[in-house]
Amino acid sequence: MEKSTINKPKIEAIYPLNTMQQGLLFHHIISESDQGFLQLQTRLEGELNQNLLKQAWEAAVKRHEILRTTVHWDKLEKPVQVVRPDLKLNWNYYEWKTVEESDHKEAIENFKSKKEERTINFEKGPLAKVNIISFSETVHYLIWNCHHLLLDGWSSSILLNDIFEYYNSYINNSEPDLNAIPATKSYFKWLNKQNPHEAIDFWKETLMNFNKAVIFNAKESPLKGSNRNTVFILSKEQTATFSAFSKKHKITLNTFFQGVWGLLVAKFFGEEKVLFGTTVSGRNNSFPNMDMLAGMFANVLPVAVDTTQNPTLVNFFKDLQVQQQKARKFEHITVNEISSFIVWSSSSQMFDSLFIFENFPWNVLDKGGIKVHAFESGITTTYPFTFTIQLDDDRLKINLISDKGIINDDIGNWFFENLKTVLFKVTEEPLMNISGLYENLDSSMHLIETLQPSQKEEKKKREGYFAAKNKLQLQLTEIWETIFGRKNINIHDNFFQIGGKSLMAVKMLTLLEKKLGIKLPPQAILKHPTIASLSKFIEGGDASDPWKFIVPLRAKGTKTPLFCIHGGGGHVFFYNPLVDNLDPERPVYALQPSGLDEKEDVHKSIEQMAKSYAEEISQILPNGPYNLMVYCFSTAVGIEIAKIFAQKKEITNLIVADSVLGQEDILSPDRLKIRIVGFAKRFGQNPLKAIKLMLHTKLMRFVHPPMIKFFGTKGEKNIEKIRKNLRTIYNQYDWKTKNEGSVTLILTEKSDVAINNEYIEGWNNITMTPVKVLYNSGNHLTLFEGENVDNLASNIEKSILESR
Repeated sequence: MEKSTINKPKIEAIYPLNTMQQGLLFHHIISESDQGFLQLQTRLEGELNQNLLKQAWEAAVKRHEILRTTVHWDKLEKPVQVVRPDLKLNWNYYEWKTVEESDHKEAIENFKSKKEERTINFEKGPLAKVNIISFSETVHYLIWNCHHLLLDGWSSSILLNDIFEYYNSYINNSEPDLNAIPATKSYFKWLNKQNPHEAIDFWKETLMNFNKAVIFNAKESPLKGSNRNTVFILSKEQTATFSAFSKKHKITLNTFFQGVWGLLVAKFFGEEKVLFGTTVSGRNNSFPNMDMLAGMFANVLPVAVDTTQNPTLVNFFKDLQVQQQKARKFEHITVNEISSFIVWSSSSQMFDSLFIFENFPWNVLDKGGIKVHAFESGITTTYPFTFTIQLDDDRLKINLISDKGIINDDIGNWFFENLKTVLFKVTEEPLMNISGLYENLDSSMHLIETLQPSQKEEKKKREGYFAAKNKLQLQLTEIWETIFGRKNINIHDNFFQIGGKSLMAVKMLTLLEKKLGIKLPPQAILKHPTIASLSKFIEGGDASDPWKFIVPLRAKGTKTPLFCIHGGGGHVFFYNPLVDNLDPERPVYALQPSGLDEKEDVHKSIEQMAKSYAEEISQILPNGPYNLMVYCFSTAVGIEIAKIFAQKKEITNLIVADSVLGQEDILSPDRLKIRIVGFAKRFGQNPLKAIKLMLHTKLMRFVHPPMIKFFGTKGEKNIEKIRKNLRTIYNQYDWKTKNEGSVTLILTEKSDVAINNEYIEGWNNITMTPVKVLYNSGNHLTLFEGENVDNLASNIEKSILESR
């Protein structure tokens, strides 16, 4: 029996998705409400031949690849768009001639809101659904369901023009007046050949000294996908006023409103320099007939607003116009590429507010006896805050679109009310300085606070913190820190629930491939949104080479890391304020003792502990120099780790934070005398504070341990067991070891100068080179607080620099 054969669908071309398309795809998959879905609408007036219009659409489908394109991502390393030689048009015709004219608008809105009219299948296609609704012989509406992933606003106008040119030719039995369009494949080839150096130079110069993100989404919030729209329609007279202002000062309306938005954002955040995004066509005019090619070429580029010179308002707008004119040449460059050109230390997310000025080439069409007008495209955005401008019948329509999960009513109202003030002040007093303008605006500092996580929330995060446990998890942590611009990423944090957006997910996959050579399909991050689960997925099973002791406090950075060893209580998060004050390019890792998870046994000696710590440090940094910081009871561990590295001929810089060598003999005659004199001084300065400090010390030393033993929780008892063990092995340590590396001793104020002299003498006795001594503000208990930790960070950086 002859086997039947299956004819596989032919493929005309396969193209990658650009950054914008990947972001829209992610948002389509993860969001409850797909912000990329579009329902384009236009009114058709005249006697319509619906069969010829259908033929015109079919001709346009053959002419434009994008109308024959589907999108695929499942089980693929990277999502792609596939062009097919044939793809049927989804065409629907409805006659609603019994509907009263007064009810037309409501009937259309009800139709568009139907569930079946708001769904799209990227992989099956076609990705365009055309609905023609006829209310009479001469009044019709075209409802075109499509997706922003494949079409930008410019492209929709190109396609409608071509469709009705075909329709006109069929009506008049003539040839359509259409020029040949370039092949998409040719455009991609041309794009790959472009020299990026000119773009790099431009963006480096434009964004010089812009390295701080001012973002609305600082407070962690899951994607809501539910927006609040606030609309403000200017009168024709007001629109004419702003147009005249722009024309007089030789700026575009686009630049005018960009400047207005930039001034508002800068005032709101209290910053002199801010960035926000703006949509551009993404069409490089250097490529022939690029303005005739349909697809998704729109792009989002940063706009740099600098108010440091406090110029007059009119000069501020003129400077912004110059920037925008230069940027037009590089509209095809993505934000991800721009962030790789410059030093962006705070976050790869440069901005999260978007400005949209709808200026694609849409004109009223009159072809084949049909007038095509009243075009409505809709606005799509995945940003927390979006400011849009549309021109409708000589009137400007302003729309503030905000994510309800991030922008509360107070913030939205602040922008709305102050927007009006800025608009009219600019046109009335163009020679006013920016500072003068700001005097007319409401203060916003109380609003900014609502965007920041509270101290209570931060404490809760630290208490439930789970750090990277192997090399791969550390690498993923470093990438996430780069994306989110913060430290202490929990390996169980959900990427999307801590503020991850679609474009940030695209950036993560790009960095994975660039830094680790790992290619992942987009659904990988959707199915495995935490570092823990993603690392397991990449490894193809359980994570290997687990870290038991390393805690990444800041994984990213180009400078040599600092390794901070726990104190006597086993804690490491008291180092957090230090991380914030160190060089932002210095990675910081803490080492915590065994047994915190209540599963591992505690170390039996300092030597055993140092060996374990040294092994994990070497996994992160195979070769020295090693910067080790010790505090309180961890001095012995630091000495032993330095000894291990010295045996491997590696250099170690031991930084001692106000800690004595060995166990202090607080009962010796000399120390008793110092303690009595010190207490007397403190009592004379502040009796109540001196007594409270003494009682607190006694309570923690003698009362707290037995209270934990009898009444503590399981976790508190475990911590106390670790503390006791640390004291025991510390007291058993043999202090005869000689340290071969450098030692920097950072000392604080003491009640008697003899105590610091005792510290210096002790460290000099075990160090083969003289101990470097630096002095810090504060005391032993306040070393990691306020101004003291800032001073401490400076001393540490100085120590590392001098140890080279």
